[in-house]
Amino acid sequence: MSGSGLGILAQPLLAPPEGQRWEILWSSENPKYGGSGTAALETEEGWRIPGNAAVVLFPQRAKPNLDSTE
Repeated sequence: MSGSGLGILAQPLLAPPEGQRWEILWSSENPKYGGSGTAALETEEGWRIPGNAAVVLFPQRAKPNLDSTE
């Protein structure tokens, strides 16, 4: 699979609204369009953007972190 890895980016236009995270709304790699599926874009190593694909994201309310000590 080709693609680009993105590390830490100081780009406010890439950030989801406060308290939310990005979810995939649509991907050209969806099997119903002849694709092989879209892997998670955000990983522990950073974002992984698939090459030769279009992906539309939407903000989704972030799940509370139950492991937090705050």
